[in-house]
Amino acid sequence: MRKQIHIIFLVILIIVISLCYALLTNFDQDHIQRDVKVVSIDSYDEYARYTVKYQRYKFHFYSGLNEYQLGDILYINADITAYKAQTVEYGFNLKSYFLAFNVYGKLDIQDIKLIDHTYHIYQIRETLKTSVNNLASSTYLKALLFGEKIRDEQTIETYTNFDILYLFTISGLHVYVLMIILKKVLFILNVNQRFQDGMMIVMLGWISYLNLFSFAVLRLLIIYILRIINKKFEMNMQNLDMIFLTFFILTIFNTGFIFHQGFVITFLIIVCLELIHPLFSPYPNYIKKVMMSVSISVIILPFFQDISIFQILLLPMMIFIITCILYPFAMLTFIFPVIDDIYVMILNLFEKVILFISTYQISFFIPKFNIYQMFLYYGLFIYVCFSNHIKQSLKRMMILIFLMSLSQYTLNLFNIENITFLDVGQGDTTIIQTKECKVVVDAFNGTTSYLKNHGIYELDYLILTHSHEDHIKEAKSIMDSINVKQIIVSFYDDRYPAYKQNVLRLKAEDKITCGSINFNFMGPIKDYDNENNVSLVFQMYYDSKTFLFTGDIEAEAETDLINAYHHMLKSDILKVPHHGSITSSTKEFLEMVNPSYAVISLDKYNSFGFPDENVITRYQEIRCIIYRTDINGTISYHRKNRKEKWTTFL
Repeated sequence: MRKQIHIIFLVILIIVISLCYALLTNFDQDHIQRDVKVVSIDSYDEYARYTVKYQRYKFHFYSGLNEYQLGDILYINADITAYKAQTVEYGFNLKSYFLAFNVYGKLDIQDIKLIDHTYHIYQIRETLKTSVNNLASSTYLKALLFGEKIRDEQTIETYTNFDILYLFTISGLHVYVLMIILKKVLFILNVNQRFQDGMMIVMLGWISYLNLFSFAVLRLLIIYILRIINKKFEMNMQNLDMIFLTFFILTIFNTGFIFHQGFVITFLIIVCLELIHPLFSPYPNYIKKVMMSVSISVIILPFFQDISIFQILLLPMMIFIITCILYPFAMLTFIFPVIDDIYVMILNLFEKVILFISTYQISFFIPKFNIYQMFLYYGLFIYVCFSNHIKQSLKRMMILIFLMSLSQYTLNLFNIENITFLDVGQGDTTIIQTKECKVVVDAFNGTTSYLKNHGIYELDYLILTHSHEDHIKEAKSIMDSINVKQIIVSFYDDRYPAYKQNVLRLKAEDKITCGSINFNFMGPIKDYDNENNVSLVFQMYYDSKTFLFTGDIEAEAETDLINAYHHMLKSDILKVPHHGSITSSTKEFLEMVNPSYAVISLDKYNSFGFPDENVITRYQEIRCIIYRTDINGTISYHRKNRKEKWTTFL
């Protein structure tokens, strides 16, 4: 089989996609005052997210449940707030995520009025989806039949360890089963080919509609039509040509797909499997499927670094159960709700099996690849794909593993000496890395993924300054994923959860050492009524600079620190107390610390009004350079940098 596509077509594809990308990202408005149409509604427990559309632009706003309906015409006067772009290396990019759905931002409503109601194409879908609300299996039915995300926390937790939750969102795997069933039925009925093709197109079109024309189903419809055209007009297109043409058409159909990670991953999987599937043909069926499962895991490795052995080995069986049993049964339950209890029994049994297997799960993770490593990886993988036989592919795979390991080792040599203040939103996380020491101070959103993405498998210390959620939220997740040698907590704070690892309770005058770094604890000096004031306060000396970490202490604790330590508080870099609250950073405290640099960790749109303008003025008065995660994103101090020690990621 020819393993190539026309170069001219590929060049045209790249040019058109580049133009679509430029068109999609060309939006700079910050206010809207006009009529818009409600085109999508996502309901949660206590509120709903409404998507409105004007021309080709879509926006979100949040309001009460059932306040508006699909097709409503609204007059809106609102400010537009762009979604947050990526501010942490390898972190989640909320802006790109919503651009994948052509959503440009969220609206801060100043005035809103219902003007009219018109028919909307998805009203039938919405009615059908609502009809399953009272069924016990509604969570699964909405996922498998309507492409809705599973939001039930218990269900998500069941499948998290085994990492197969994505199989409950309809894809080509599910639809292929229906296509096979329909083909067999039509064959038995001796229906002519033209009618078979028409029925298949109608079925694929209907499923695409129910799933909001998701690329996962729409690609099957497009490629099916292309195969009919290719055969009828004898165009001699190979499978690879039709795969590229299908994804080209999808990109034109919805430019936002460019930003959809699932779209990119699906494209890579289908192309790579098309290239390597001849290597599997000599092997028995299940062995062939396991080999394909391993191949898919290798293909998506740059996107998902968690590798689960049982998942890879049992994935073909899981795919069979979900696509050939649970998915068709979901359709039967939708048509005949009376069998809902039977379907729930089957689902409960499946969940128990998954939970049992998960207890014996063997998994590990590898660091995230940067853009250069991704090009190297897929270049080498294509080299593997063009192997003539399985032995040659294994040899080439060993070359791939060696070169990728070498690149990661080299990269680690340059990223081992820094202090990183993560942009975690309205919370705190600081990561200290040296050759001999790795420490995390507080753990809010995104801390676990950052550690895993950067290949940090072990922590010497996890320091939790106090027990508030915005400082300890991901502590347990870190302990479950990474080897934590010692947990440090505040001596006077009894509100921490129970941790299984070795816990050390520290207070003023205590000291610990990590490699060549000494941590000198200055607080808490005593017990306080105010929970913030029992935060751990400590100094560390690094790269000839003194860093002072203060948790969420307020004025009372600051005064006690001044009285106890006086000029010993002098530090070059201050981690600003309590996110820049007016209750902290007193003038007397700042004069005693006299920092050259200050770092504030906070969310841009927090509800507390942080940082207080008076606090910012106090820092400016002592000529202190201020870094803020809400403005600068993730902030890093690099010991090895000769000139500029500070870098930001925004």
